[in-house]
Amino acid sequence: MSNYRKNDLLKSFADETNFIEYLNSLNLRKVTISGKNNPVIKNGSFVKKITNPEIKNLVMSNLRNFKSTSGTKISPKKALIQNHKKLFTDSLFDFLENIEVDDSQDNINCSYFPFRNCLVKVGMAGITTINYGDCEHIFWESEVIPFNYIEDSSKSVFSKFIENICNNEHERINAIGSAMGYLLHKYKDPSRPVAIILMDEKISNSPDGRTGKGIISKAVGQMRQSLIYDFKNTNMNDKFAFQSVDLNTDLIVFDDIRKGFRFDRLFSMITEGMKSEQKYEHEVKLSYKNSPKILITTNFALLGSGESAKDRQFIFELSDYYSATHKPIDDFKERFFDEWDNAEHNRFFNFMLSCVRYYLSHGLVRYNYINLEKKQLINATSLEFSEFVESNVKLGEKYSAQKLYTLYKSEYSADEHTTLIGFSKWFRSYAEIKQLNLKRIKSHGARYLILSKN
Repeated sequence: MSNYRKNDLLKSFADETNFIEYLNSLNLRKVTISGKNNPVIKNGSFVKKITNPEIKNLVMSNLRNFKSTSGTKISPKKALIQNHKKLFTDSLFDFLENIEVDDSQDNINCSYFPFRNCLVKVGMAGITTINYGDCEHIFWESEVIPFNYIEDSSKSVFSKFIENICNNEHERINAIGSAMGYLLHKYKDPSRPVAIILMDEKISNSPDGRTGKGIISKAVGQMRQSLIYDFKNTNMNDKFAFQSVDLNTDLIVFDDIRKGFRFDRLFSMITEGMKSEQKYEHEVKLSYKNSPKILITTNFALLGSGESAKDRQFIFELSDYYSATHKPIDDFKERFFDEWDNAEHNRFFNFMLSCVRYYLSHGLVRYNYINLEKKQLINATSLEFSEFVESNVKLGEKYSAQKLYTLYKSEYSADEHTTLIGFSKWFRSYAEIKQLNLKRIKSHGARYLILSKN
C-alpha cells in the first residue's frame, strides 16, 4: 500500500497532477503500443495491462486499508468520489510514467524464456539462467511460463513422443526438432520468411489425422503466446478475422487446412506482416518483424508448388504411428501437459530449449520426404491421374492430348467429371510438381504434349 497520509490523499484526489503522482506510487505506468498508450501495473520485472475499472478498484482497495482520522471535514473517499470523472480518464492516464517493454529480446543468435524463478537464455554455446534482479529487461506478465526451471538432462515423455512420430529416424527427429526450435525463437530473419507445415505421411482418400500435429502446436503454446484458428470456421476475407492478434502474439496456428487451399493466399502474411483490426478500433499494422510466426496443420498437401511456395514452406510429415485407434495416452497413460507433474513439465521444457539451441546452431534441417510429392500430385490432380501418367507417359515422347484423354477415360471410367481442359491443366500441375518441362504443340488442328526433364 502507498505510504500516503490523509492530507496527502485529499491533495491527490483534488488535483490531476497529484493524482498521477499517487498512481505512480501504486506502480502504475504506461506502455505505448502502436501509438496508443496503455496503462499497466508493474511488479518487479513484469507488467500487465490494467483497465480503468481495475484502476478504480485498486485505488479503492488502498483506501479500505487506510485508517481514517478525525480533524478534517472531508474524507479521502468522498474527495475521490466527487472528482472521479476528471481523475479516471484515458487522457489523464496518458501522463503516467512511461516504461519500455521488450516485446522480443531475441536476436539472430539467442532466445530468451521467462520462467517463474529465472530468465533462461538459449544460444548456440549453451543454455544459461539469469536472475531477474540482474536483468534490465521488462516482460509482459502473460509471457511468463508458470513453472520453475531447473536444468535436467533426463529424458522426457515428450521426446519419446517425437521419436514415435518420426519412426525413430534420426534425420526426421532433427527436422522436427529444428522446426519447433524455429517456432520458439521469436526472431524473424527477413531474408528467410517461412511457415512450418505439419502434415500426415500416410496417403489416404479420406485422411482422418490424429497423428500428433495438434500436440506439437500445443507444445509450442506452452512456452510462447499462440492463437489457434480452426480453419474451416475462419473467414480469411473478414477484416476482423485476426482481431485477437497483437504484439504479444508469437504464433498463429492455422489448424486443419482443407484440401484445395492455395498456399499463396498466405504469402503476404508470411513475408510482409499482417493487419489486426478490432471492431470500433483503429487498424493495427504488424510489421514482418513484429508479426507472429505461422504454423499450419493439414491432412493434405497444399496447392502451390512453384519456387515461391517452396521457399516459404518447411514441411514435416508425421508417421502414422498414432491414429484414431492408437493415441499417445495409450503409450504414456496420462494426458500431455494437463496431467504432468512439475518434474515432467521441467523435463519437457529442457527438451524444448534443446530444440531452440539445435535450431540456432543448424537452422531449419530438411530431410528426404516420404510421400510429399505424391500427396501434392493427388491434391493438384487425382490419385488416378498420377497413376495413369506414371504408367502411360514416357519422358521425351510426343502424345496426342485427345488420345491420352480418351485412354484415361476408358481406364478410369469412374472419373466421369474430368474434361479435356481439366485433363490438360492436370498435366501442367504434374509437370510443375515433378519439376519437368511441359511442351505443348499444335499441328494440323491437333494438340500434342511432351514431358521432358528441365
